[in-house]
Amino acid sequence: MTAGTNRACRPPSAGVRWLEQWGRDFLFSIRSLRRAPGLSLAVIATLTLCIGANATIFTALYGLILKPLPYRDPGQLVEIYNSMPKAGQPKRQISVTQYVDFKAHADLFEGVALWQDWSFNIGEETDPTRGIGARVTADYFSVLGVQPLLGRFFTMEESTPGRDNVLVLTQSFWESNYGADPGIVGKVIHLGGTPYTIVGVAPRRLEACNVDGPVLKPFEWVPQQGSPQARLAWRPMMYARVKKGVDPSAALAQLATLEKRYYREVAQPIIRDYLDRGGYRIALGQVRAEQTKSVKDALMLLQGGALPMIYLPFSSYGGFSMEIRTNRSLADLLPLMRARMRSIDPALPLYQVMTLETLYDSYLDNRKGVMFLLGGFAFIALLLAAVGIYGMLAYDVSQRTREIGIRGAIGASRAQITGLILRQGLTKAGIGIALGLVGALFLTRFMTGLLYDVRPTDPAAYALVSLVLLAVASLASYLPARRAARVDPVVALRVD
Repeated sequence: MTAGTNRACRPPSAGVRWLEQWGRDFLFSIRSLRRAPGLSLAVIATLTLCIGANATIFTALYGLILKPLPYRDPGQLVEIYNSMPKAGQPKRQISVTQYVDFKAHADLFEGVALWQDWSFNIGEETDPTRGIGARVTADYFSVLGVQPLLGRFFTMEESTPGRDNVLVLTQSFWESNYGADPGIVGKVIHLGGTPYTIVGVAPRRLEACNVDGPVLKPFEWVPQQGSPQARLAWRPMMYARVKKGVDPSAALAQLATLEKRYYREVAQPIIRDYLDRGGYRIALGQVRAEQTKSVKDALMLLQGGALPMIYLPFSSYGGFSMEIRTNRSLADLLPLMRARMRSIDPALPLYQVMTLETLYDSYLDNRKGVMFLLGGFAFIALLLAAVGIYGMLAYDVSQRTREIGIRGAIGASRAQITGLILRQGLTKAGIGIALGLVGALFLTRFMTGLLYDVRPTDPAAYALVSLVLLAVASLASYLPARRAARVDPVVALRVD
């Protein structure tokens, strides 16, 4: 009996006491929130906006910049390129000669691979259109560390002209155009009048490298392209994988040594002068960092003003584009244009047909994304300001319940009390808005270079924001004042 009594009288454990205390604090918080609903709603709205905005921002940043590539050791996957910063060319392609040299002598890399955009015609028998794919060397897939979903990838022998009529499809293209047909391997399709045999399907994660096109073919090249004289024939891009445990800076130093050997032993004086004037150097960067560089630049520095345009003689280009002024719709004009093109050359494709407005909008896509993001931030800031004003004024009115009771006891009507508090609330809000406008007028002059076709002192924007904040201040003053004015003065006088 003594033992049982001791167990019954034993004090609760620390964990139980903590839960009991937490429960009492929680109930007290609920009662406090119910006594001041306006302030409670303001606090809840502020937390909701802040947490939601931060979650949205970090989700966007993770998807755009921070998310790693879906390959093994993505930090070891680098892009190698030539750089001529003094010539205004910070990033240039690689040559086949450099690929052969690095593959043979750069032993700090597990492998190097080339890729290049590849265009072809589709549907030459009817209305030819232009398709975009990629040419890749056989080691491209091993450098990324991916295995075929179906079939196989390319062999080195298929890089020989005449043996390169094979294709690897991306998983997305295979699913959307062939219904995920498991028997796709071995089938023949015609591109540009040439038959190609499908030898494999690449998994979806291959597409994360942003290599254009749903189909890949071998990167064909002849021995002459790998000769020292062709070292400056910069056309393809290069991906490489640094060996595990090797610092990328050490791998870059090895590449620089190979380039210096070419400069000293092979390059002619005119080539050396060309490289010197351009400030030539070999460079590398992590693939993911290179992919997201444009996004980072856009986030770090918003470039304003009109897009720069450079006009060159027509003979400078092998291809051409046409601009047509018409009062007809594009849907009506396009069939006539295709018929006219077929009468000139049935195999000549007409592609990327769009209005000039659509083309201009496409140039602004990156800026639009950043501006929409900043616009979202500005809207959230406006909401936070509105919620802050509402919460502050509502709390201020709730603290004046006793004063309101005294005014009611000495004869003030509800309308008079409500009008007084409303005027005082709008006065405070008006002073704050005025000070804010003065600060905005001073600070927006530093944004002149970031704006295009909009003045930093745009009256419509200033008026809209001011009206929104005044409306919120009116609501924040009126609702608590009306509720407090309805309280019996005797009850109001008893409020602590």
